[in-house]
Amino acid sequence: MLEIGEKTIPYKVVKSFEEALIAAERFRYPVLARASFPEGDRISGFVKNREELVSLVTSISADLSQLLIDKSVKG
Repeated sequence: MLEIGEKTIPYKVVKSFEEALIAAERFRYPVLARASFPEGDRISGFVKNREELVSLVTSISADLSQLLIDKSVKG
């Protein structure tokens, strides 16, 4: 999208808990955290702070290969 001049919401693909925390701090809370390949009832959602992100990532980390951290436009 950037190649054609379209604006996009900043995001980061992360592969570890530490990378998720760094991305969320960079974008500033709230952020949207979601599995890159969601299946079934995998958890994703908006998180307002570090504690909520820790809880969310911990709950899905057993099957986590990649996680997307998006800057929230929700505000």
